[in-house]
Amino acid sequence: MTLTEKIVTTYGENYILLPLMFFLPEDWIDRFPTLRLLPRKIRWLVNDEDFRRVILSDRFLDEISDAAALKIFPMLGVNGMLAHYTHSSPVLRVAYHIQTWAYWLDIILDWNLDKLFKYPSIIDIPSFDNNFINDILKIVVKQGIEAEDFQPSLDVMREIPCDEDYENWLTNVRIDFLRRWYHSRTKVGTMSSLEETLMNGAVDLYVKTSGNACSMSEIIASDDYCQRFKGSLSDRDRDILKMREYGYTYKEIAEKLEYKNHSGVVKRMQVIKKAFLEYSSKQ
Repeated sequence: MTLTEKIVTTYGENYILLPLMFFLPEDWIDRFPTLRLLPRKIRWLVNDEDFRRVILSDRFLDEISDAAALKIFPMLGVNGMLAHYTHSSPVLRVAYHIQTWAYWLDIILDWNLDKLFKYPSIIDIPSFDNNFINDILKIVVKQGIEAEDFQPSLDVMREIPCDEDYENWLTNVRIDFLRRWYHSRTKVGTMSSLEETLMNGAVDLYVKTSGNACSMSEIIASDDYCQRFKGSLSDRDRDILKMREYGYTYKEIAEKLEYKNHSGVVKRMQVIKKAFLEYSSKQ
């Protein structure tokens, strides 16, 4: 039995994550209050009862999971930040698979509890250079993804994202998802011409006025809904909207409806979009 196996058997599985914690940058670890309590002396962490209690706590497990996942996430090839995704998202589950990252860090760098115990008790475990850390973690992530067959899940996340993947608050990645969602629905013919016409500006306007992007995918769901909204417009606004749906430019609409110039039509379209969002919020 190796020293690592003896320690894990004696004190608990959380100890297997200590090499991963000490591999991360010190300033990174300092962001987490529980991890910050632990000295960089491995023998203290085994011999001191208070430190053992900290390492065996759920707080330690939560914080080392967050610290590692936040460092791993940018290397998974998806947009945004970790906080933009929910626990239903495949990419978040991959990022939090810290046992895999700890295992491959050991395989690639021979960085484990046995290695940590080679340092004298009075000497701090040394810190690594940030560039070196990033280079090694990229290899760790690549090997881990291949070994655990994570790539199909990450590919699905990128190619076929769903609403459950994202937190229900305004982020660029969520807005991008909504735009793609609208575009794909239009292509397969399930969206009405109203939705297609308003799409180019409605999402941006909606998130600015309400701060809640998620409702767009829930509200605009059927032709019946769109027809009811059209019925709430004035005759002239319905004419403008209908002509836009048929592909008329602002200039052409202005000429046909005898506006002085196209800016008047643009303003009316903005009014229609605002009316659409107000109508949505009441439903």
